[in-house]
Amino acid sequence: MNKRIIIEFEKKVLFSETALSQTISGFIADFLSKKNRFDSTDYELYSLLHGHIPNEKTFAEIFTTDNEKFFLQKKSKLEPEFKTQNTEILPEIEFHISEIVSKGRLSSTEQIDIELFNKFQISSVFKDTSVENCYIKSNILVEIKRFCAKSIASGEKIEYGGFLLGKILEKPENQFDIFIKQFIEPSCYDYHDEYRIEFGHTAMIELDAALQKHSDCILVGWFHTHPGHTAFLSSFDLNIHNGSFTEPYQVAIVTDTFTPDFETGIFSRKKNKTLNNQHDLHSFFKWNP
Repeated sequence: MNKRIIIEFEKKVLFSETALSQTISGFIADFLSKKNRFDSTDYELYSLLHGHIPNEKTFAEIFTTDNEKFFLQKKSKLEPEFKTQNTEILPEIEFHISEIVSKGRLSSTEQIDIELFNKFQISSVFKDTSVENCYIKSNILVEIKRFCAKSIASGEKIEYGGFLLGKILEKPENQFDIFIKQFIEPSCYDYHDEYRIEFGHTAMIELDAALQKHSDCILVGWFHTHPGHTAFLSSFDLNIHNGSFTEPYQVAIVTDTFTPDFETGIFSRKKNKTLNNQHDLHSFFKWNP
């Protein structure tokens, strides 16, 4: 009898490297504890094509490039037998990655309390957009406004920003509604001044920790301020978005904190995957502070 747990993966995933590995590791741990009362730390992950998967990055790279099967194998330093409390041999068990990939996606029938969210109709300000509506949970919108007010109170004309976590609803013709449920403010930045922000390594670590903590959410975008130079995506902003926010549902929210109504652009990708910018914008959203 085969003493392996087989896991079949699809090509498309929705996770960053670390979050992907943490999600799957957590799923495996939960699966083992419920089904067989095993400790997942006793096992190593192997690929049927590539052998042992030594770290999260390699795992993620393989996972995103191949339709492939993986399996768990007991570590060689431990007892080779796979036994439950009833001393039964562990049979081969197959399950599909769709049980994991559904994380962060809303089904068309799933209920969500819309009254808890503020709706911003992106399709009303952009002629061509992959994201039709952006829903921001009311308490998170208040949190972002306070964040903006705090940046003004600092007396420094400097950009500040953070990450947006939530869920997505995929609609016909590759369109999305996004539901922002968390705002993650980094404890520090690698660099920021009046015209530029760089999040850096520490902020990325904090983002991955937040994704693990808020396990029902995925990364749906980022937010930053433009203190006095209107809401648009600069060349620096475009580099950040095109480097780290490549999914069609991920948005860049920019607020000019020096305008009376906190004029805001919620910038989305077009159907051809290029980014909307200020010249595509019919009007700003106004977030009265």
